[in-house]
Amino acid sequence: MRTAPALPRSVIRLLPARRVPVVPVVTILLFVVLWIVFALESVQKGGSDNATVLFRFGATTSATLSDRELWRLVASTFVHRGFAHIAVNALVLLVTGSIAETLYGRLRYLALYLAAGVGGALTTVLVSGPGDIGVGASGALYGLAGAIIVATWTRRGALSRETARDLRLLLVVTVPASLLAGLALHMSIAAHIGGVVTGTLLALVMELALGTGRRREAAPVSNAASAFSGVLIAGAAVMLLTWFGPHHGLPSDRVGRLIGDGIAHLKQGNTRAAIADDTQALRIDPHNAIAYDQRGLAKFYTSDTHGALADYGHALALDPHNAFVYLQRGLARGRLGDLSGMAADESQALRLLPSLAAAYYYRGIARANLHDTAQAGADLQRAATLFAAQHDRNGYAHAEATLAALQR
Repeated sequence: MRTAPALPRSVIRLLPARRVPVVPVVTILLFVVLWIVFALESVQKGGSDNATVLFRFGATTSATLSDRELWRLVASTFVHRGFAHIAVNALVLLVTGSIAETLYGRLRYLALYLAAGVGGALTTVLVSGPGDIGVGASGALYGLAGAIIVATWTRRGALSRETARDLRLLLVVTVPASLLAGLALHMSIAAHIGGVVTGTLLALVMELALGTGRRREAAPVSNAASAFSGVLIAGAAVMLLTWFGPHHGLPSDRVGRLIGDGIAHLKQGNTRAAIADDTQALRIDPHNAIAYDQRGLAKFYTSDTHGALADYGHALALDPHNAFVYLQRGLARGRLGDLSGMAADESQALRLLPSLAAAYYYRGIARANLHDTAQAGADLQRAATLFAAQHDRNGYAHAEATLAALQR
């Protein structure tokens, strides 16, 4: 059985021996959890590059705060997009995490990691546009880097010059290499900034609470260990830049930006630009259900009903639990005269989302045209009730007018 790699003796001795974990238990656990989550993502249809999969696992969006889905601020820090993303972050975690855990102790270290991760995720949400998604542990890792810098500064009286120098050297190599890999993989720079600010501030508070005046035993960090870690990270960054650079078409946050642009163009009535944006997004990520859905909607507005049906079919194959896509596909089927198919799709939408008033409304219209007057009336009445409860005056007015026409 392999044992955990020993840390440099000088790092282990930065705090009293009885209070310092020799084996970085929390770092190892976090490392394992990251890979377990990635494995679960990878076995989903579309894999870890699929925006729908990432959203299900906890990715943040621009609506995370308005939707009150605050759990995503934590969950997103354990989710990664593609092998290159998880490989870089897991490698950096082993280096910076082991040192930070030794410097601060297990509980404080875990608090730093989680707080910096949430800070990075929150910053990403605040700067996100429509369609953007945020995932990754980068914010937490940069927060740990900031905490290590704080420790070398506040404990400079207790640390030898060589120890402080080697810790700084390790960060000087590790952080830029990670940043370069992040740029190549289109990771969120906002998460890096939010994470390092949060981690640095919290570490300062911890250091003040601990009392920086007390003596702490210290010895020089092994130059060999520092050099090895630096070369390892730098080599990994170069490898990732070479193998997974943007010229190889790695799915990235650019997909989210393209979908967001498509949504904006659709709202402006520029359906041709919306279709072009979503098509470009699908070239980068062929398994993106949201892009298929939005392109289908744009095609529907251009009267390309068959094209819309094809895109809705792709979207549902990738994400069979999206009630709104069933609602939209029902409209497309109704336009082509398939009223039974329209009613079936609206029924499926209601099974997934029973409060979807529009699905009751359109199913009522389909049933009315199928001469099922009793069921149509019940659907339209239910639609009117839901529209009223949701303060949708236009929807309520349409439902009431259609119901009145049916009863004449």
